[in-house]
Amino acid sequence: MIRRWLLISILAAWAIPAAAADSLPTDLVGEWATEKSEFSRGALSKGAALYLTAQGVGALIGAPPPIGSLASATYDAKTRMLTLRLTEHGQVMATCGFIYDSKLKILKGQGTECGADVYKRRRDDVPEYILKMLK
Repeated sequence: MIRRWLLISILAAWAIPAAAADSLPTDLVGEWATEKSEFSRGALSKGAALYLTAQGVGALIGAPPPIGSLASATYDAKTRMLTLRLTEHGQVMATCGFIYDSKLKILKGQGTECGADVYKRRRDDVPEYILKMLK
């Protein structure tokens, strides 16, 4: 019985850091948009926007009309690479990479799946209507 509890404790200890590793740095959390993006009453009306939560959940939206994909996000601090796995009905549809430049405070798209656009942070939180969509 003691061995079983010890095994469960070890597994739980491994699970906690693994979950913490999925969180994003606060510098990446919030609303990001391309330079040519336009917003009407706070909502994207033209261009592209990226939304990221601290828990590594996000969305990539393009407009007009506003069409988006939910995403899981991970960040590798060594390579400064933000990776988004865009999903539809729980299935990964595309994987996008973005290099984070902390000096310029921009995310630059890498590769062909999601383009090479540059996203600048508009705000350090995610709008409430996007948070509801992510749940």
